[in-house]
Amino acid sequence: MSAMEECSIGWVYYYQSARYLRTGEFTAALGGNAPILIDRRNGAILPTGTAYPIEHYIRDHELSGE
Repeated sequence: MSAMEECSIGWVYYYQSARYLRTGEFTAALGGNAPILIDRRNGAILPTGTAYPIEHYIRDHELSGE
Protein backbone atom coordinates (compact mmCIF):
# COMPACT_ATOMS: atom_id res chain seq x y z
CA MET A 1 0.00 0.00 0.00
CA SER A 2 1.34 3.41 -0.86
CA ALA A 3 -1.44 5.62 0.55
CA MET A 4 -4.89 5.56 2.14
CA GLU A 5 -7.55 8.23 2.47
CA GLU A 6 -10.98 8.31 4.05
CA CYS A 7 -13.89 9.32 1.84
CA SER A 8 -17.64 9.73 2.20
CA ILE A 9 -18.42 6.05 1.64
CA GLY A 10 -15.36 4.44 3.20
CA TRP A 11 -11.68 4.27 2.38
CA VAL A 12 -9.55 4.50 -0.74
CA TYR A 13 -6.33 2.49 -0.84
CA TYR A 14 -3.61 3.17 -3.37
CA TYR A 15 -0.91 0.62 -4.04
CA GLN A 16 2.36 0.32 -5.90
CA SER A 17 5.15 -2.23 -6.07
CA ALA A 18 7.43 -2.35 -3.04
CA ARG A 19 10.47 -2.05 -5.27
CA TYR A 20 9.18 1.16 -6.87
CA LEU A 21 8.31 2.66 -3.49
CA ARG A 22 11.76 1.75 -2.20
CA THR A 23 13.81 2.88 -5.20
CA GLY A 24 11.65 5.19 -7.31
CA GLU A 25 12.82 3.17 -10.31
CA PHE A 26 10.24 3.71 -13.07
CA THR A 27 10.71 0.24 -14.55
CA ALA A 28 9.55 -1.26 -11.24
CA ALA A 29 6.27 0.71 -11.20
CA LEU A 30 2.92 -1.00 -11.67
CA GLY A 31 0.73 0.33 -14.46
CA GLY A 32 -3.07 0.32 -14.52
CA ASN A 33 -3.33 -0.26 -10.78
CA ALA A 34 -6.70 1.30 -9.97
CA PRO A 35 -7.29 2.37 -6.36
CA ILE A 36 -9.22 0.00 -4.10
CA LEU A 37 -12.41 1.43 -2.60
CA ILE A 38 -13.80 -0.18 0.58
CA ASP A 39 -17.41 0.45 1.66
CA ARG A 40 -17.54 1.32 5.37
CA ARG A 41 -21.06 -0.12 5.76
CA ASN A 42 -20.30 -3.69 4.80
CA GLY A 43 -16.59 -3.97 3.96
CA ALA A 44 -17.32 -4.58 0.28
CA ILE A 45 -14.52 -4.01 -2.21
CA LEU A 46 -15.96 -1.65 -4.83
CA PRO A 47 -14.65 -1.46 -8.39
CA THR A 48 -12.84 1.65 -9.58
CA GLY A 49 -10.69 2.35 -12.59
CA THR A 50 -7.99 4.55 -14.01
CA ALA A 51 -10.00 6.38 -16.69
CA TYR A 52 -11.34 9.00 -14.25
CA PRO A 53 -10.26 10.58 -10.95
CA ILE A 54 -11.22 8.55 -7.86
CA GLU A 55 -13.93 11.12 -7.03
CA HIS A 56 -15.85 9.94 -10.11
CA TYR A 57 -16.00 6.35 -8.82
CA ILE A 58 -16.91 7.47 -5.30
CA ARG A 59 -19.77 9.57 -6.69
CA ASP A 60 -20.97 6.64 -8.84
CA HIS A 61 -21.16 4.39 -5.78
CA GLU A 62 -22.93 7.10 -3.76
CA LEU A 63 -25.53 7.55 -6.51
CA SER A 64 -26.05 3.81 -7.00
CA GLY A 65 -27.12 3.39 -3.37
CA GLU A 66 -25.46 -0.03 -3.23
